[in-house]
Amino acid sequence: RNIVRIARTRIQEIDARSNQLRADTERIMDDYLKNHSTDDNTVMASVEDYRYFLDELDELNMLVTRAATDEEYANSVKKLYMSFQQLNRALRTDEENIKEQLNRINSMLKGQQFGPQGGRLSLDVTFSPIDRQFETTLSRILSKLEDWTRNASDNPTETRKAFNNCETFVNRLHNELDKIHDTNGIKAYGARNLDPRVRSSFYAIVHHDNAPDERISSTGGKSGGALQELTSFVYGAALIYILGGDLTARPTYTTLFLDEALIKADGRYTKRALAVLPRLGFQIIVSAPESKTAEILNVANRAYVAYKDPSTDNSYLQELDSETITQDETQPTTAPAKPTTEA
Repeated sequence: RNIVRIARTRIQEIDARSNQLRADTERIMDDYLKNHSTDDNTVMASVEDYRYFLDELDELNMLVTRAATDEEYANSVKKLYMSFQQLNRALRTDEENIKEQLNRINSMLKGQQFGPQGGRLSLDVTFSPIDRQFETTLSRILSKLEDWTRNASDNPTETRKAFNNCETFVNRLHNELDKIHDTNGIKAYGARNLDPRVRSSFYAIVHHDNAPDERISSTGGKSGGALQELTSFVYGAALIYILGGDLTARPTYTTLFLDEALIKADGRYTKRALAVLPRLGFQIIVSAPESKTAEILNVANRAYVAYKDPSTDNSYLQELDSETITQDETQPTTAPAKPTTEA
């Protein structure tokens, strides 16, 4: 009975001490969260979350360490090696990815006649080479790090030497990244050796069955109509590729609104430009001035005219059909004019 009494008393004392320590610890944790943590409630002021606080403490200790340990050096060299390998692979595959996406877009253009001769349009790209010195520096540092991985990863002296050898190429990467400027949310890509888009030149090929292929590398010198048709083909195929998700699916949102997009195109180009987009799966809604309605009506399923009454400043829509168009064309010139057509 004495042993039970003593044990029970001791347990009660330990419980009381434990509760006191828990309260003190959670008060300190709560003060820490108020001063240093965000308001995302990821960590609560509870000793149940002690391991998260320990992880954070370890990270803080890493930041304030005066002298890096051998283990930290080895870990850093391994991460550098992995990053350089990933960069080396990306330099080889980024160009291939761009060509692959162009091939998918070109598959959308198959069967669509382009130009007055009914040719077939396809897109292609050429890349200027990466700077030879950049490639050489990357290849050299990868070779050194591979040798370190195989033969000297357990040698602290060689590990620090390998880490210092990375400095030249890391500085080179910093210089490349410093050429990218972000102005008002629009990035000006200038990392020539890192981004193949900076080294790319896109052009179009028009294939003809009975004539030489035509290469379009610039929009300069082309009429507004020719440029409009080229734009319809390229944007239409690109949009269905992006919105459709693969080579066969229709876009999830298929309506295109073109606000006076054809005002510079003549009748032939207007018809061809508007014909390709519905064949790619889009519903087209075009607004155009009165001078362009004749060409659009020839390919439109429905047409509406917006009228404005000058006396009331009220506008209204009237659907045009073949009967309405015939009446408008046959009515005498002395007939009273309708309200002014605005769009």
